[in-house]
Amino acid sequence: MSFTDSLDELTEIGELLFVRVGAGVGNSSVVTPNSVNSTVSDNVLRIKIRGLNPFFSCCFFNSTVGQTYFSRVFKGTARGLISRENFRDIFIPQFTNDFQKSIESLCLEADSLNEQSKIEYSKTEKLLLAELGLTAWQPKQQLTVVKKLSDTERAERIDAEYFQPKYNEIVDALKNYAGGWDTLENQVDIKDTNFNPDAETEYKYIELANIGNSGEITGCMVEQGEDLPTRARRKVAAGDVIVSSIEGSLESIALITGEYDNALCSTGFHVVQSDVLNSEILLVFLKSSVGQLQLKKGCSGTILTAINKEEFNKIAVPIIRAEKQIEIQQKVVESSNLRKRAKDLLEHAKRAVEMAIEQDEGAAIAWLESAVDVPIAINLGI
Repeated sequence: MSFTDSLDELTEIGELLFVRVGAGVGNSSVVTPNSVNSTVSDNVLRIKIRGLNPFFSCCFFNSTVGQTYFSRVFKGTARGLISRENFRDIFIPQFTNDFQKSIESLCLEADSLNEQSKIEYSKTEKLLLAELGLTAWQPKQQLTVVKKLSDTERAERIDAEYFQPKYNEIVDALKNYAGGWDTLENQVDIKDTNFNPDAETEYKYIELANIGNSGEITGCMVEQGEDLPTRARRKVAAGDVIVSSIEGSLESIALITGEYDNALCSTGFHVVQSDVLNSEILLVFLKSSVGQLQLKKGCSGTILTAINKEEFNKIAVPIIRAEKQIEIQQKVVESSNLRKRAKDLLEHAKRAVEMAIEQDEGAAIAWLESAVDVPIAINLGI
């Protein structure tokens, strides 16, 4: 078995991608047909593996055994960091090609489900924009804007971007919605009371890096209260929507599910819930082009540009009719279920690798056949 670094600009199918430094160091993924030709961060180590199935190898590295190997490699270092040389100290067990292919089939099925999940979520914004009559609307950026001094004094803003006509145009369009409109202040409750965590209690903590592209929470930090960062001061409940206030991360918006009920999140989020608009509508609207434009307009500051509570409250929101809210809600739930199924398959693949190491291939195969509905036996040729 040998490893070679990939120095190409774009990813290739079968490449292993490792978190090279910082939180999650050593975690890996594999490039699939759906993610080929992507660009990656400098914090990602790219490796081509020879002699072993890359999907099996990825599951091994993410397994308890694989992570234990990494912890030994990193032992004694001041900061988690991996390089190509670290892999010289890691041995991967050899299993039959059929078993490795069975793991690959699970990973590819999970990848397919994730793609379906993205497609279902993309339909939600299209449904919303169609309901608002804004499907074809495009913002227009003007090079010059003329405003009176009194306009800047009233808005307490002097930056040209704030006065771009596109912002007023989108609000005017919302005001023409047949179902009516209102400001966010009148349609949601903003939960901005600080929570002081107990020093000896363990909490889940959600930060910006934990927010996925489709409004999902991809993970969290679990720490004792005394070890949490000082910005971990917002307590969330199932059904809340958390909205990043930081310009550059305004699209980081997520729905709190039961898994994260009573978790904490960063003060960099606005936490909202509504009795008029369901959580899924709030999620989709604020992540849509219509919501993002308004969030961007409200941002101000010098060192850290963000949208404060006062500007957040001014955002115009449509009062979506109940039947359309339910339709969009169902699409969001469907997207979430597909994503969860994909996550479960990857966990099963990882557990099967662990079981094959702890016991044998036969035990792992038997467990997989009872645990998942992907046709494992066909891939094994039995």
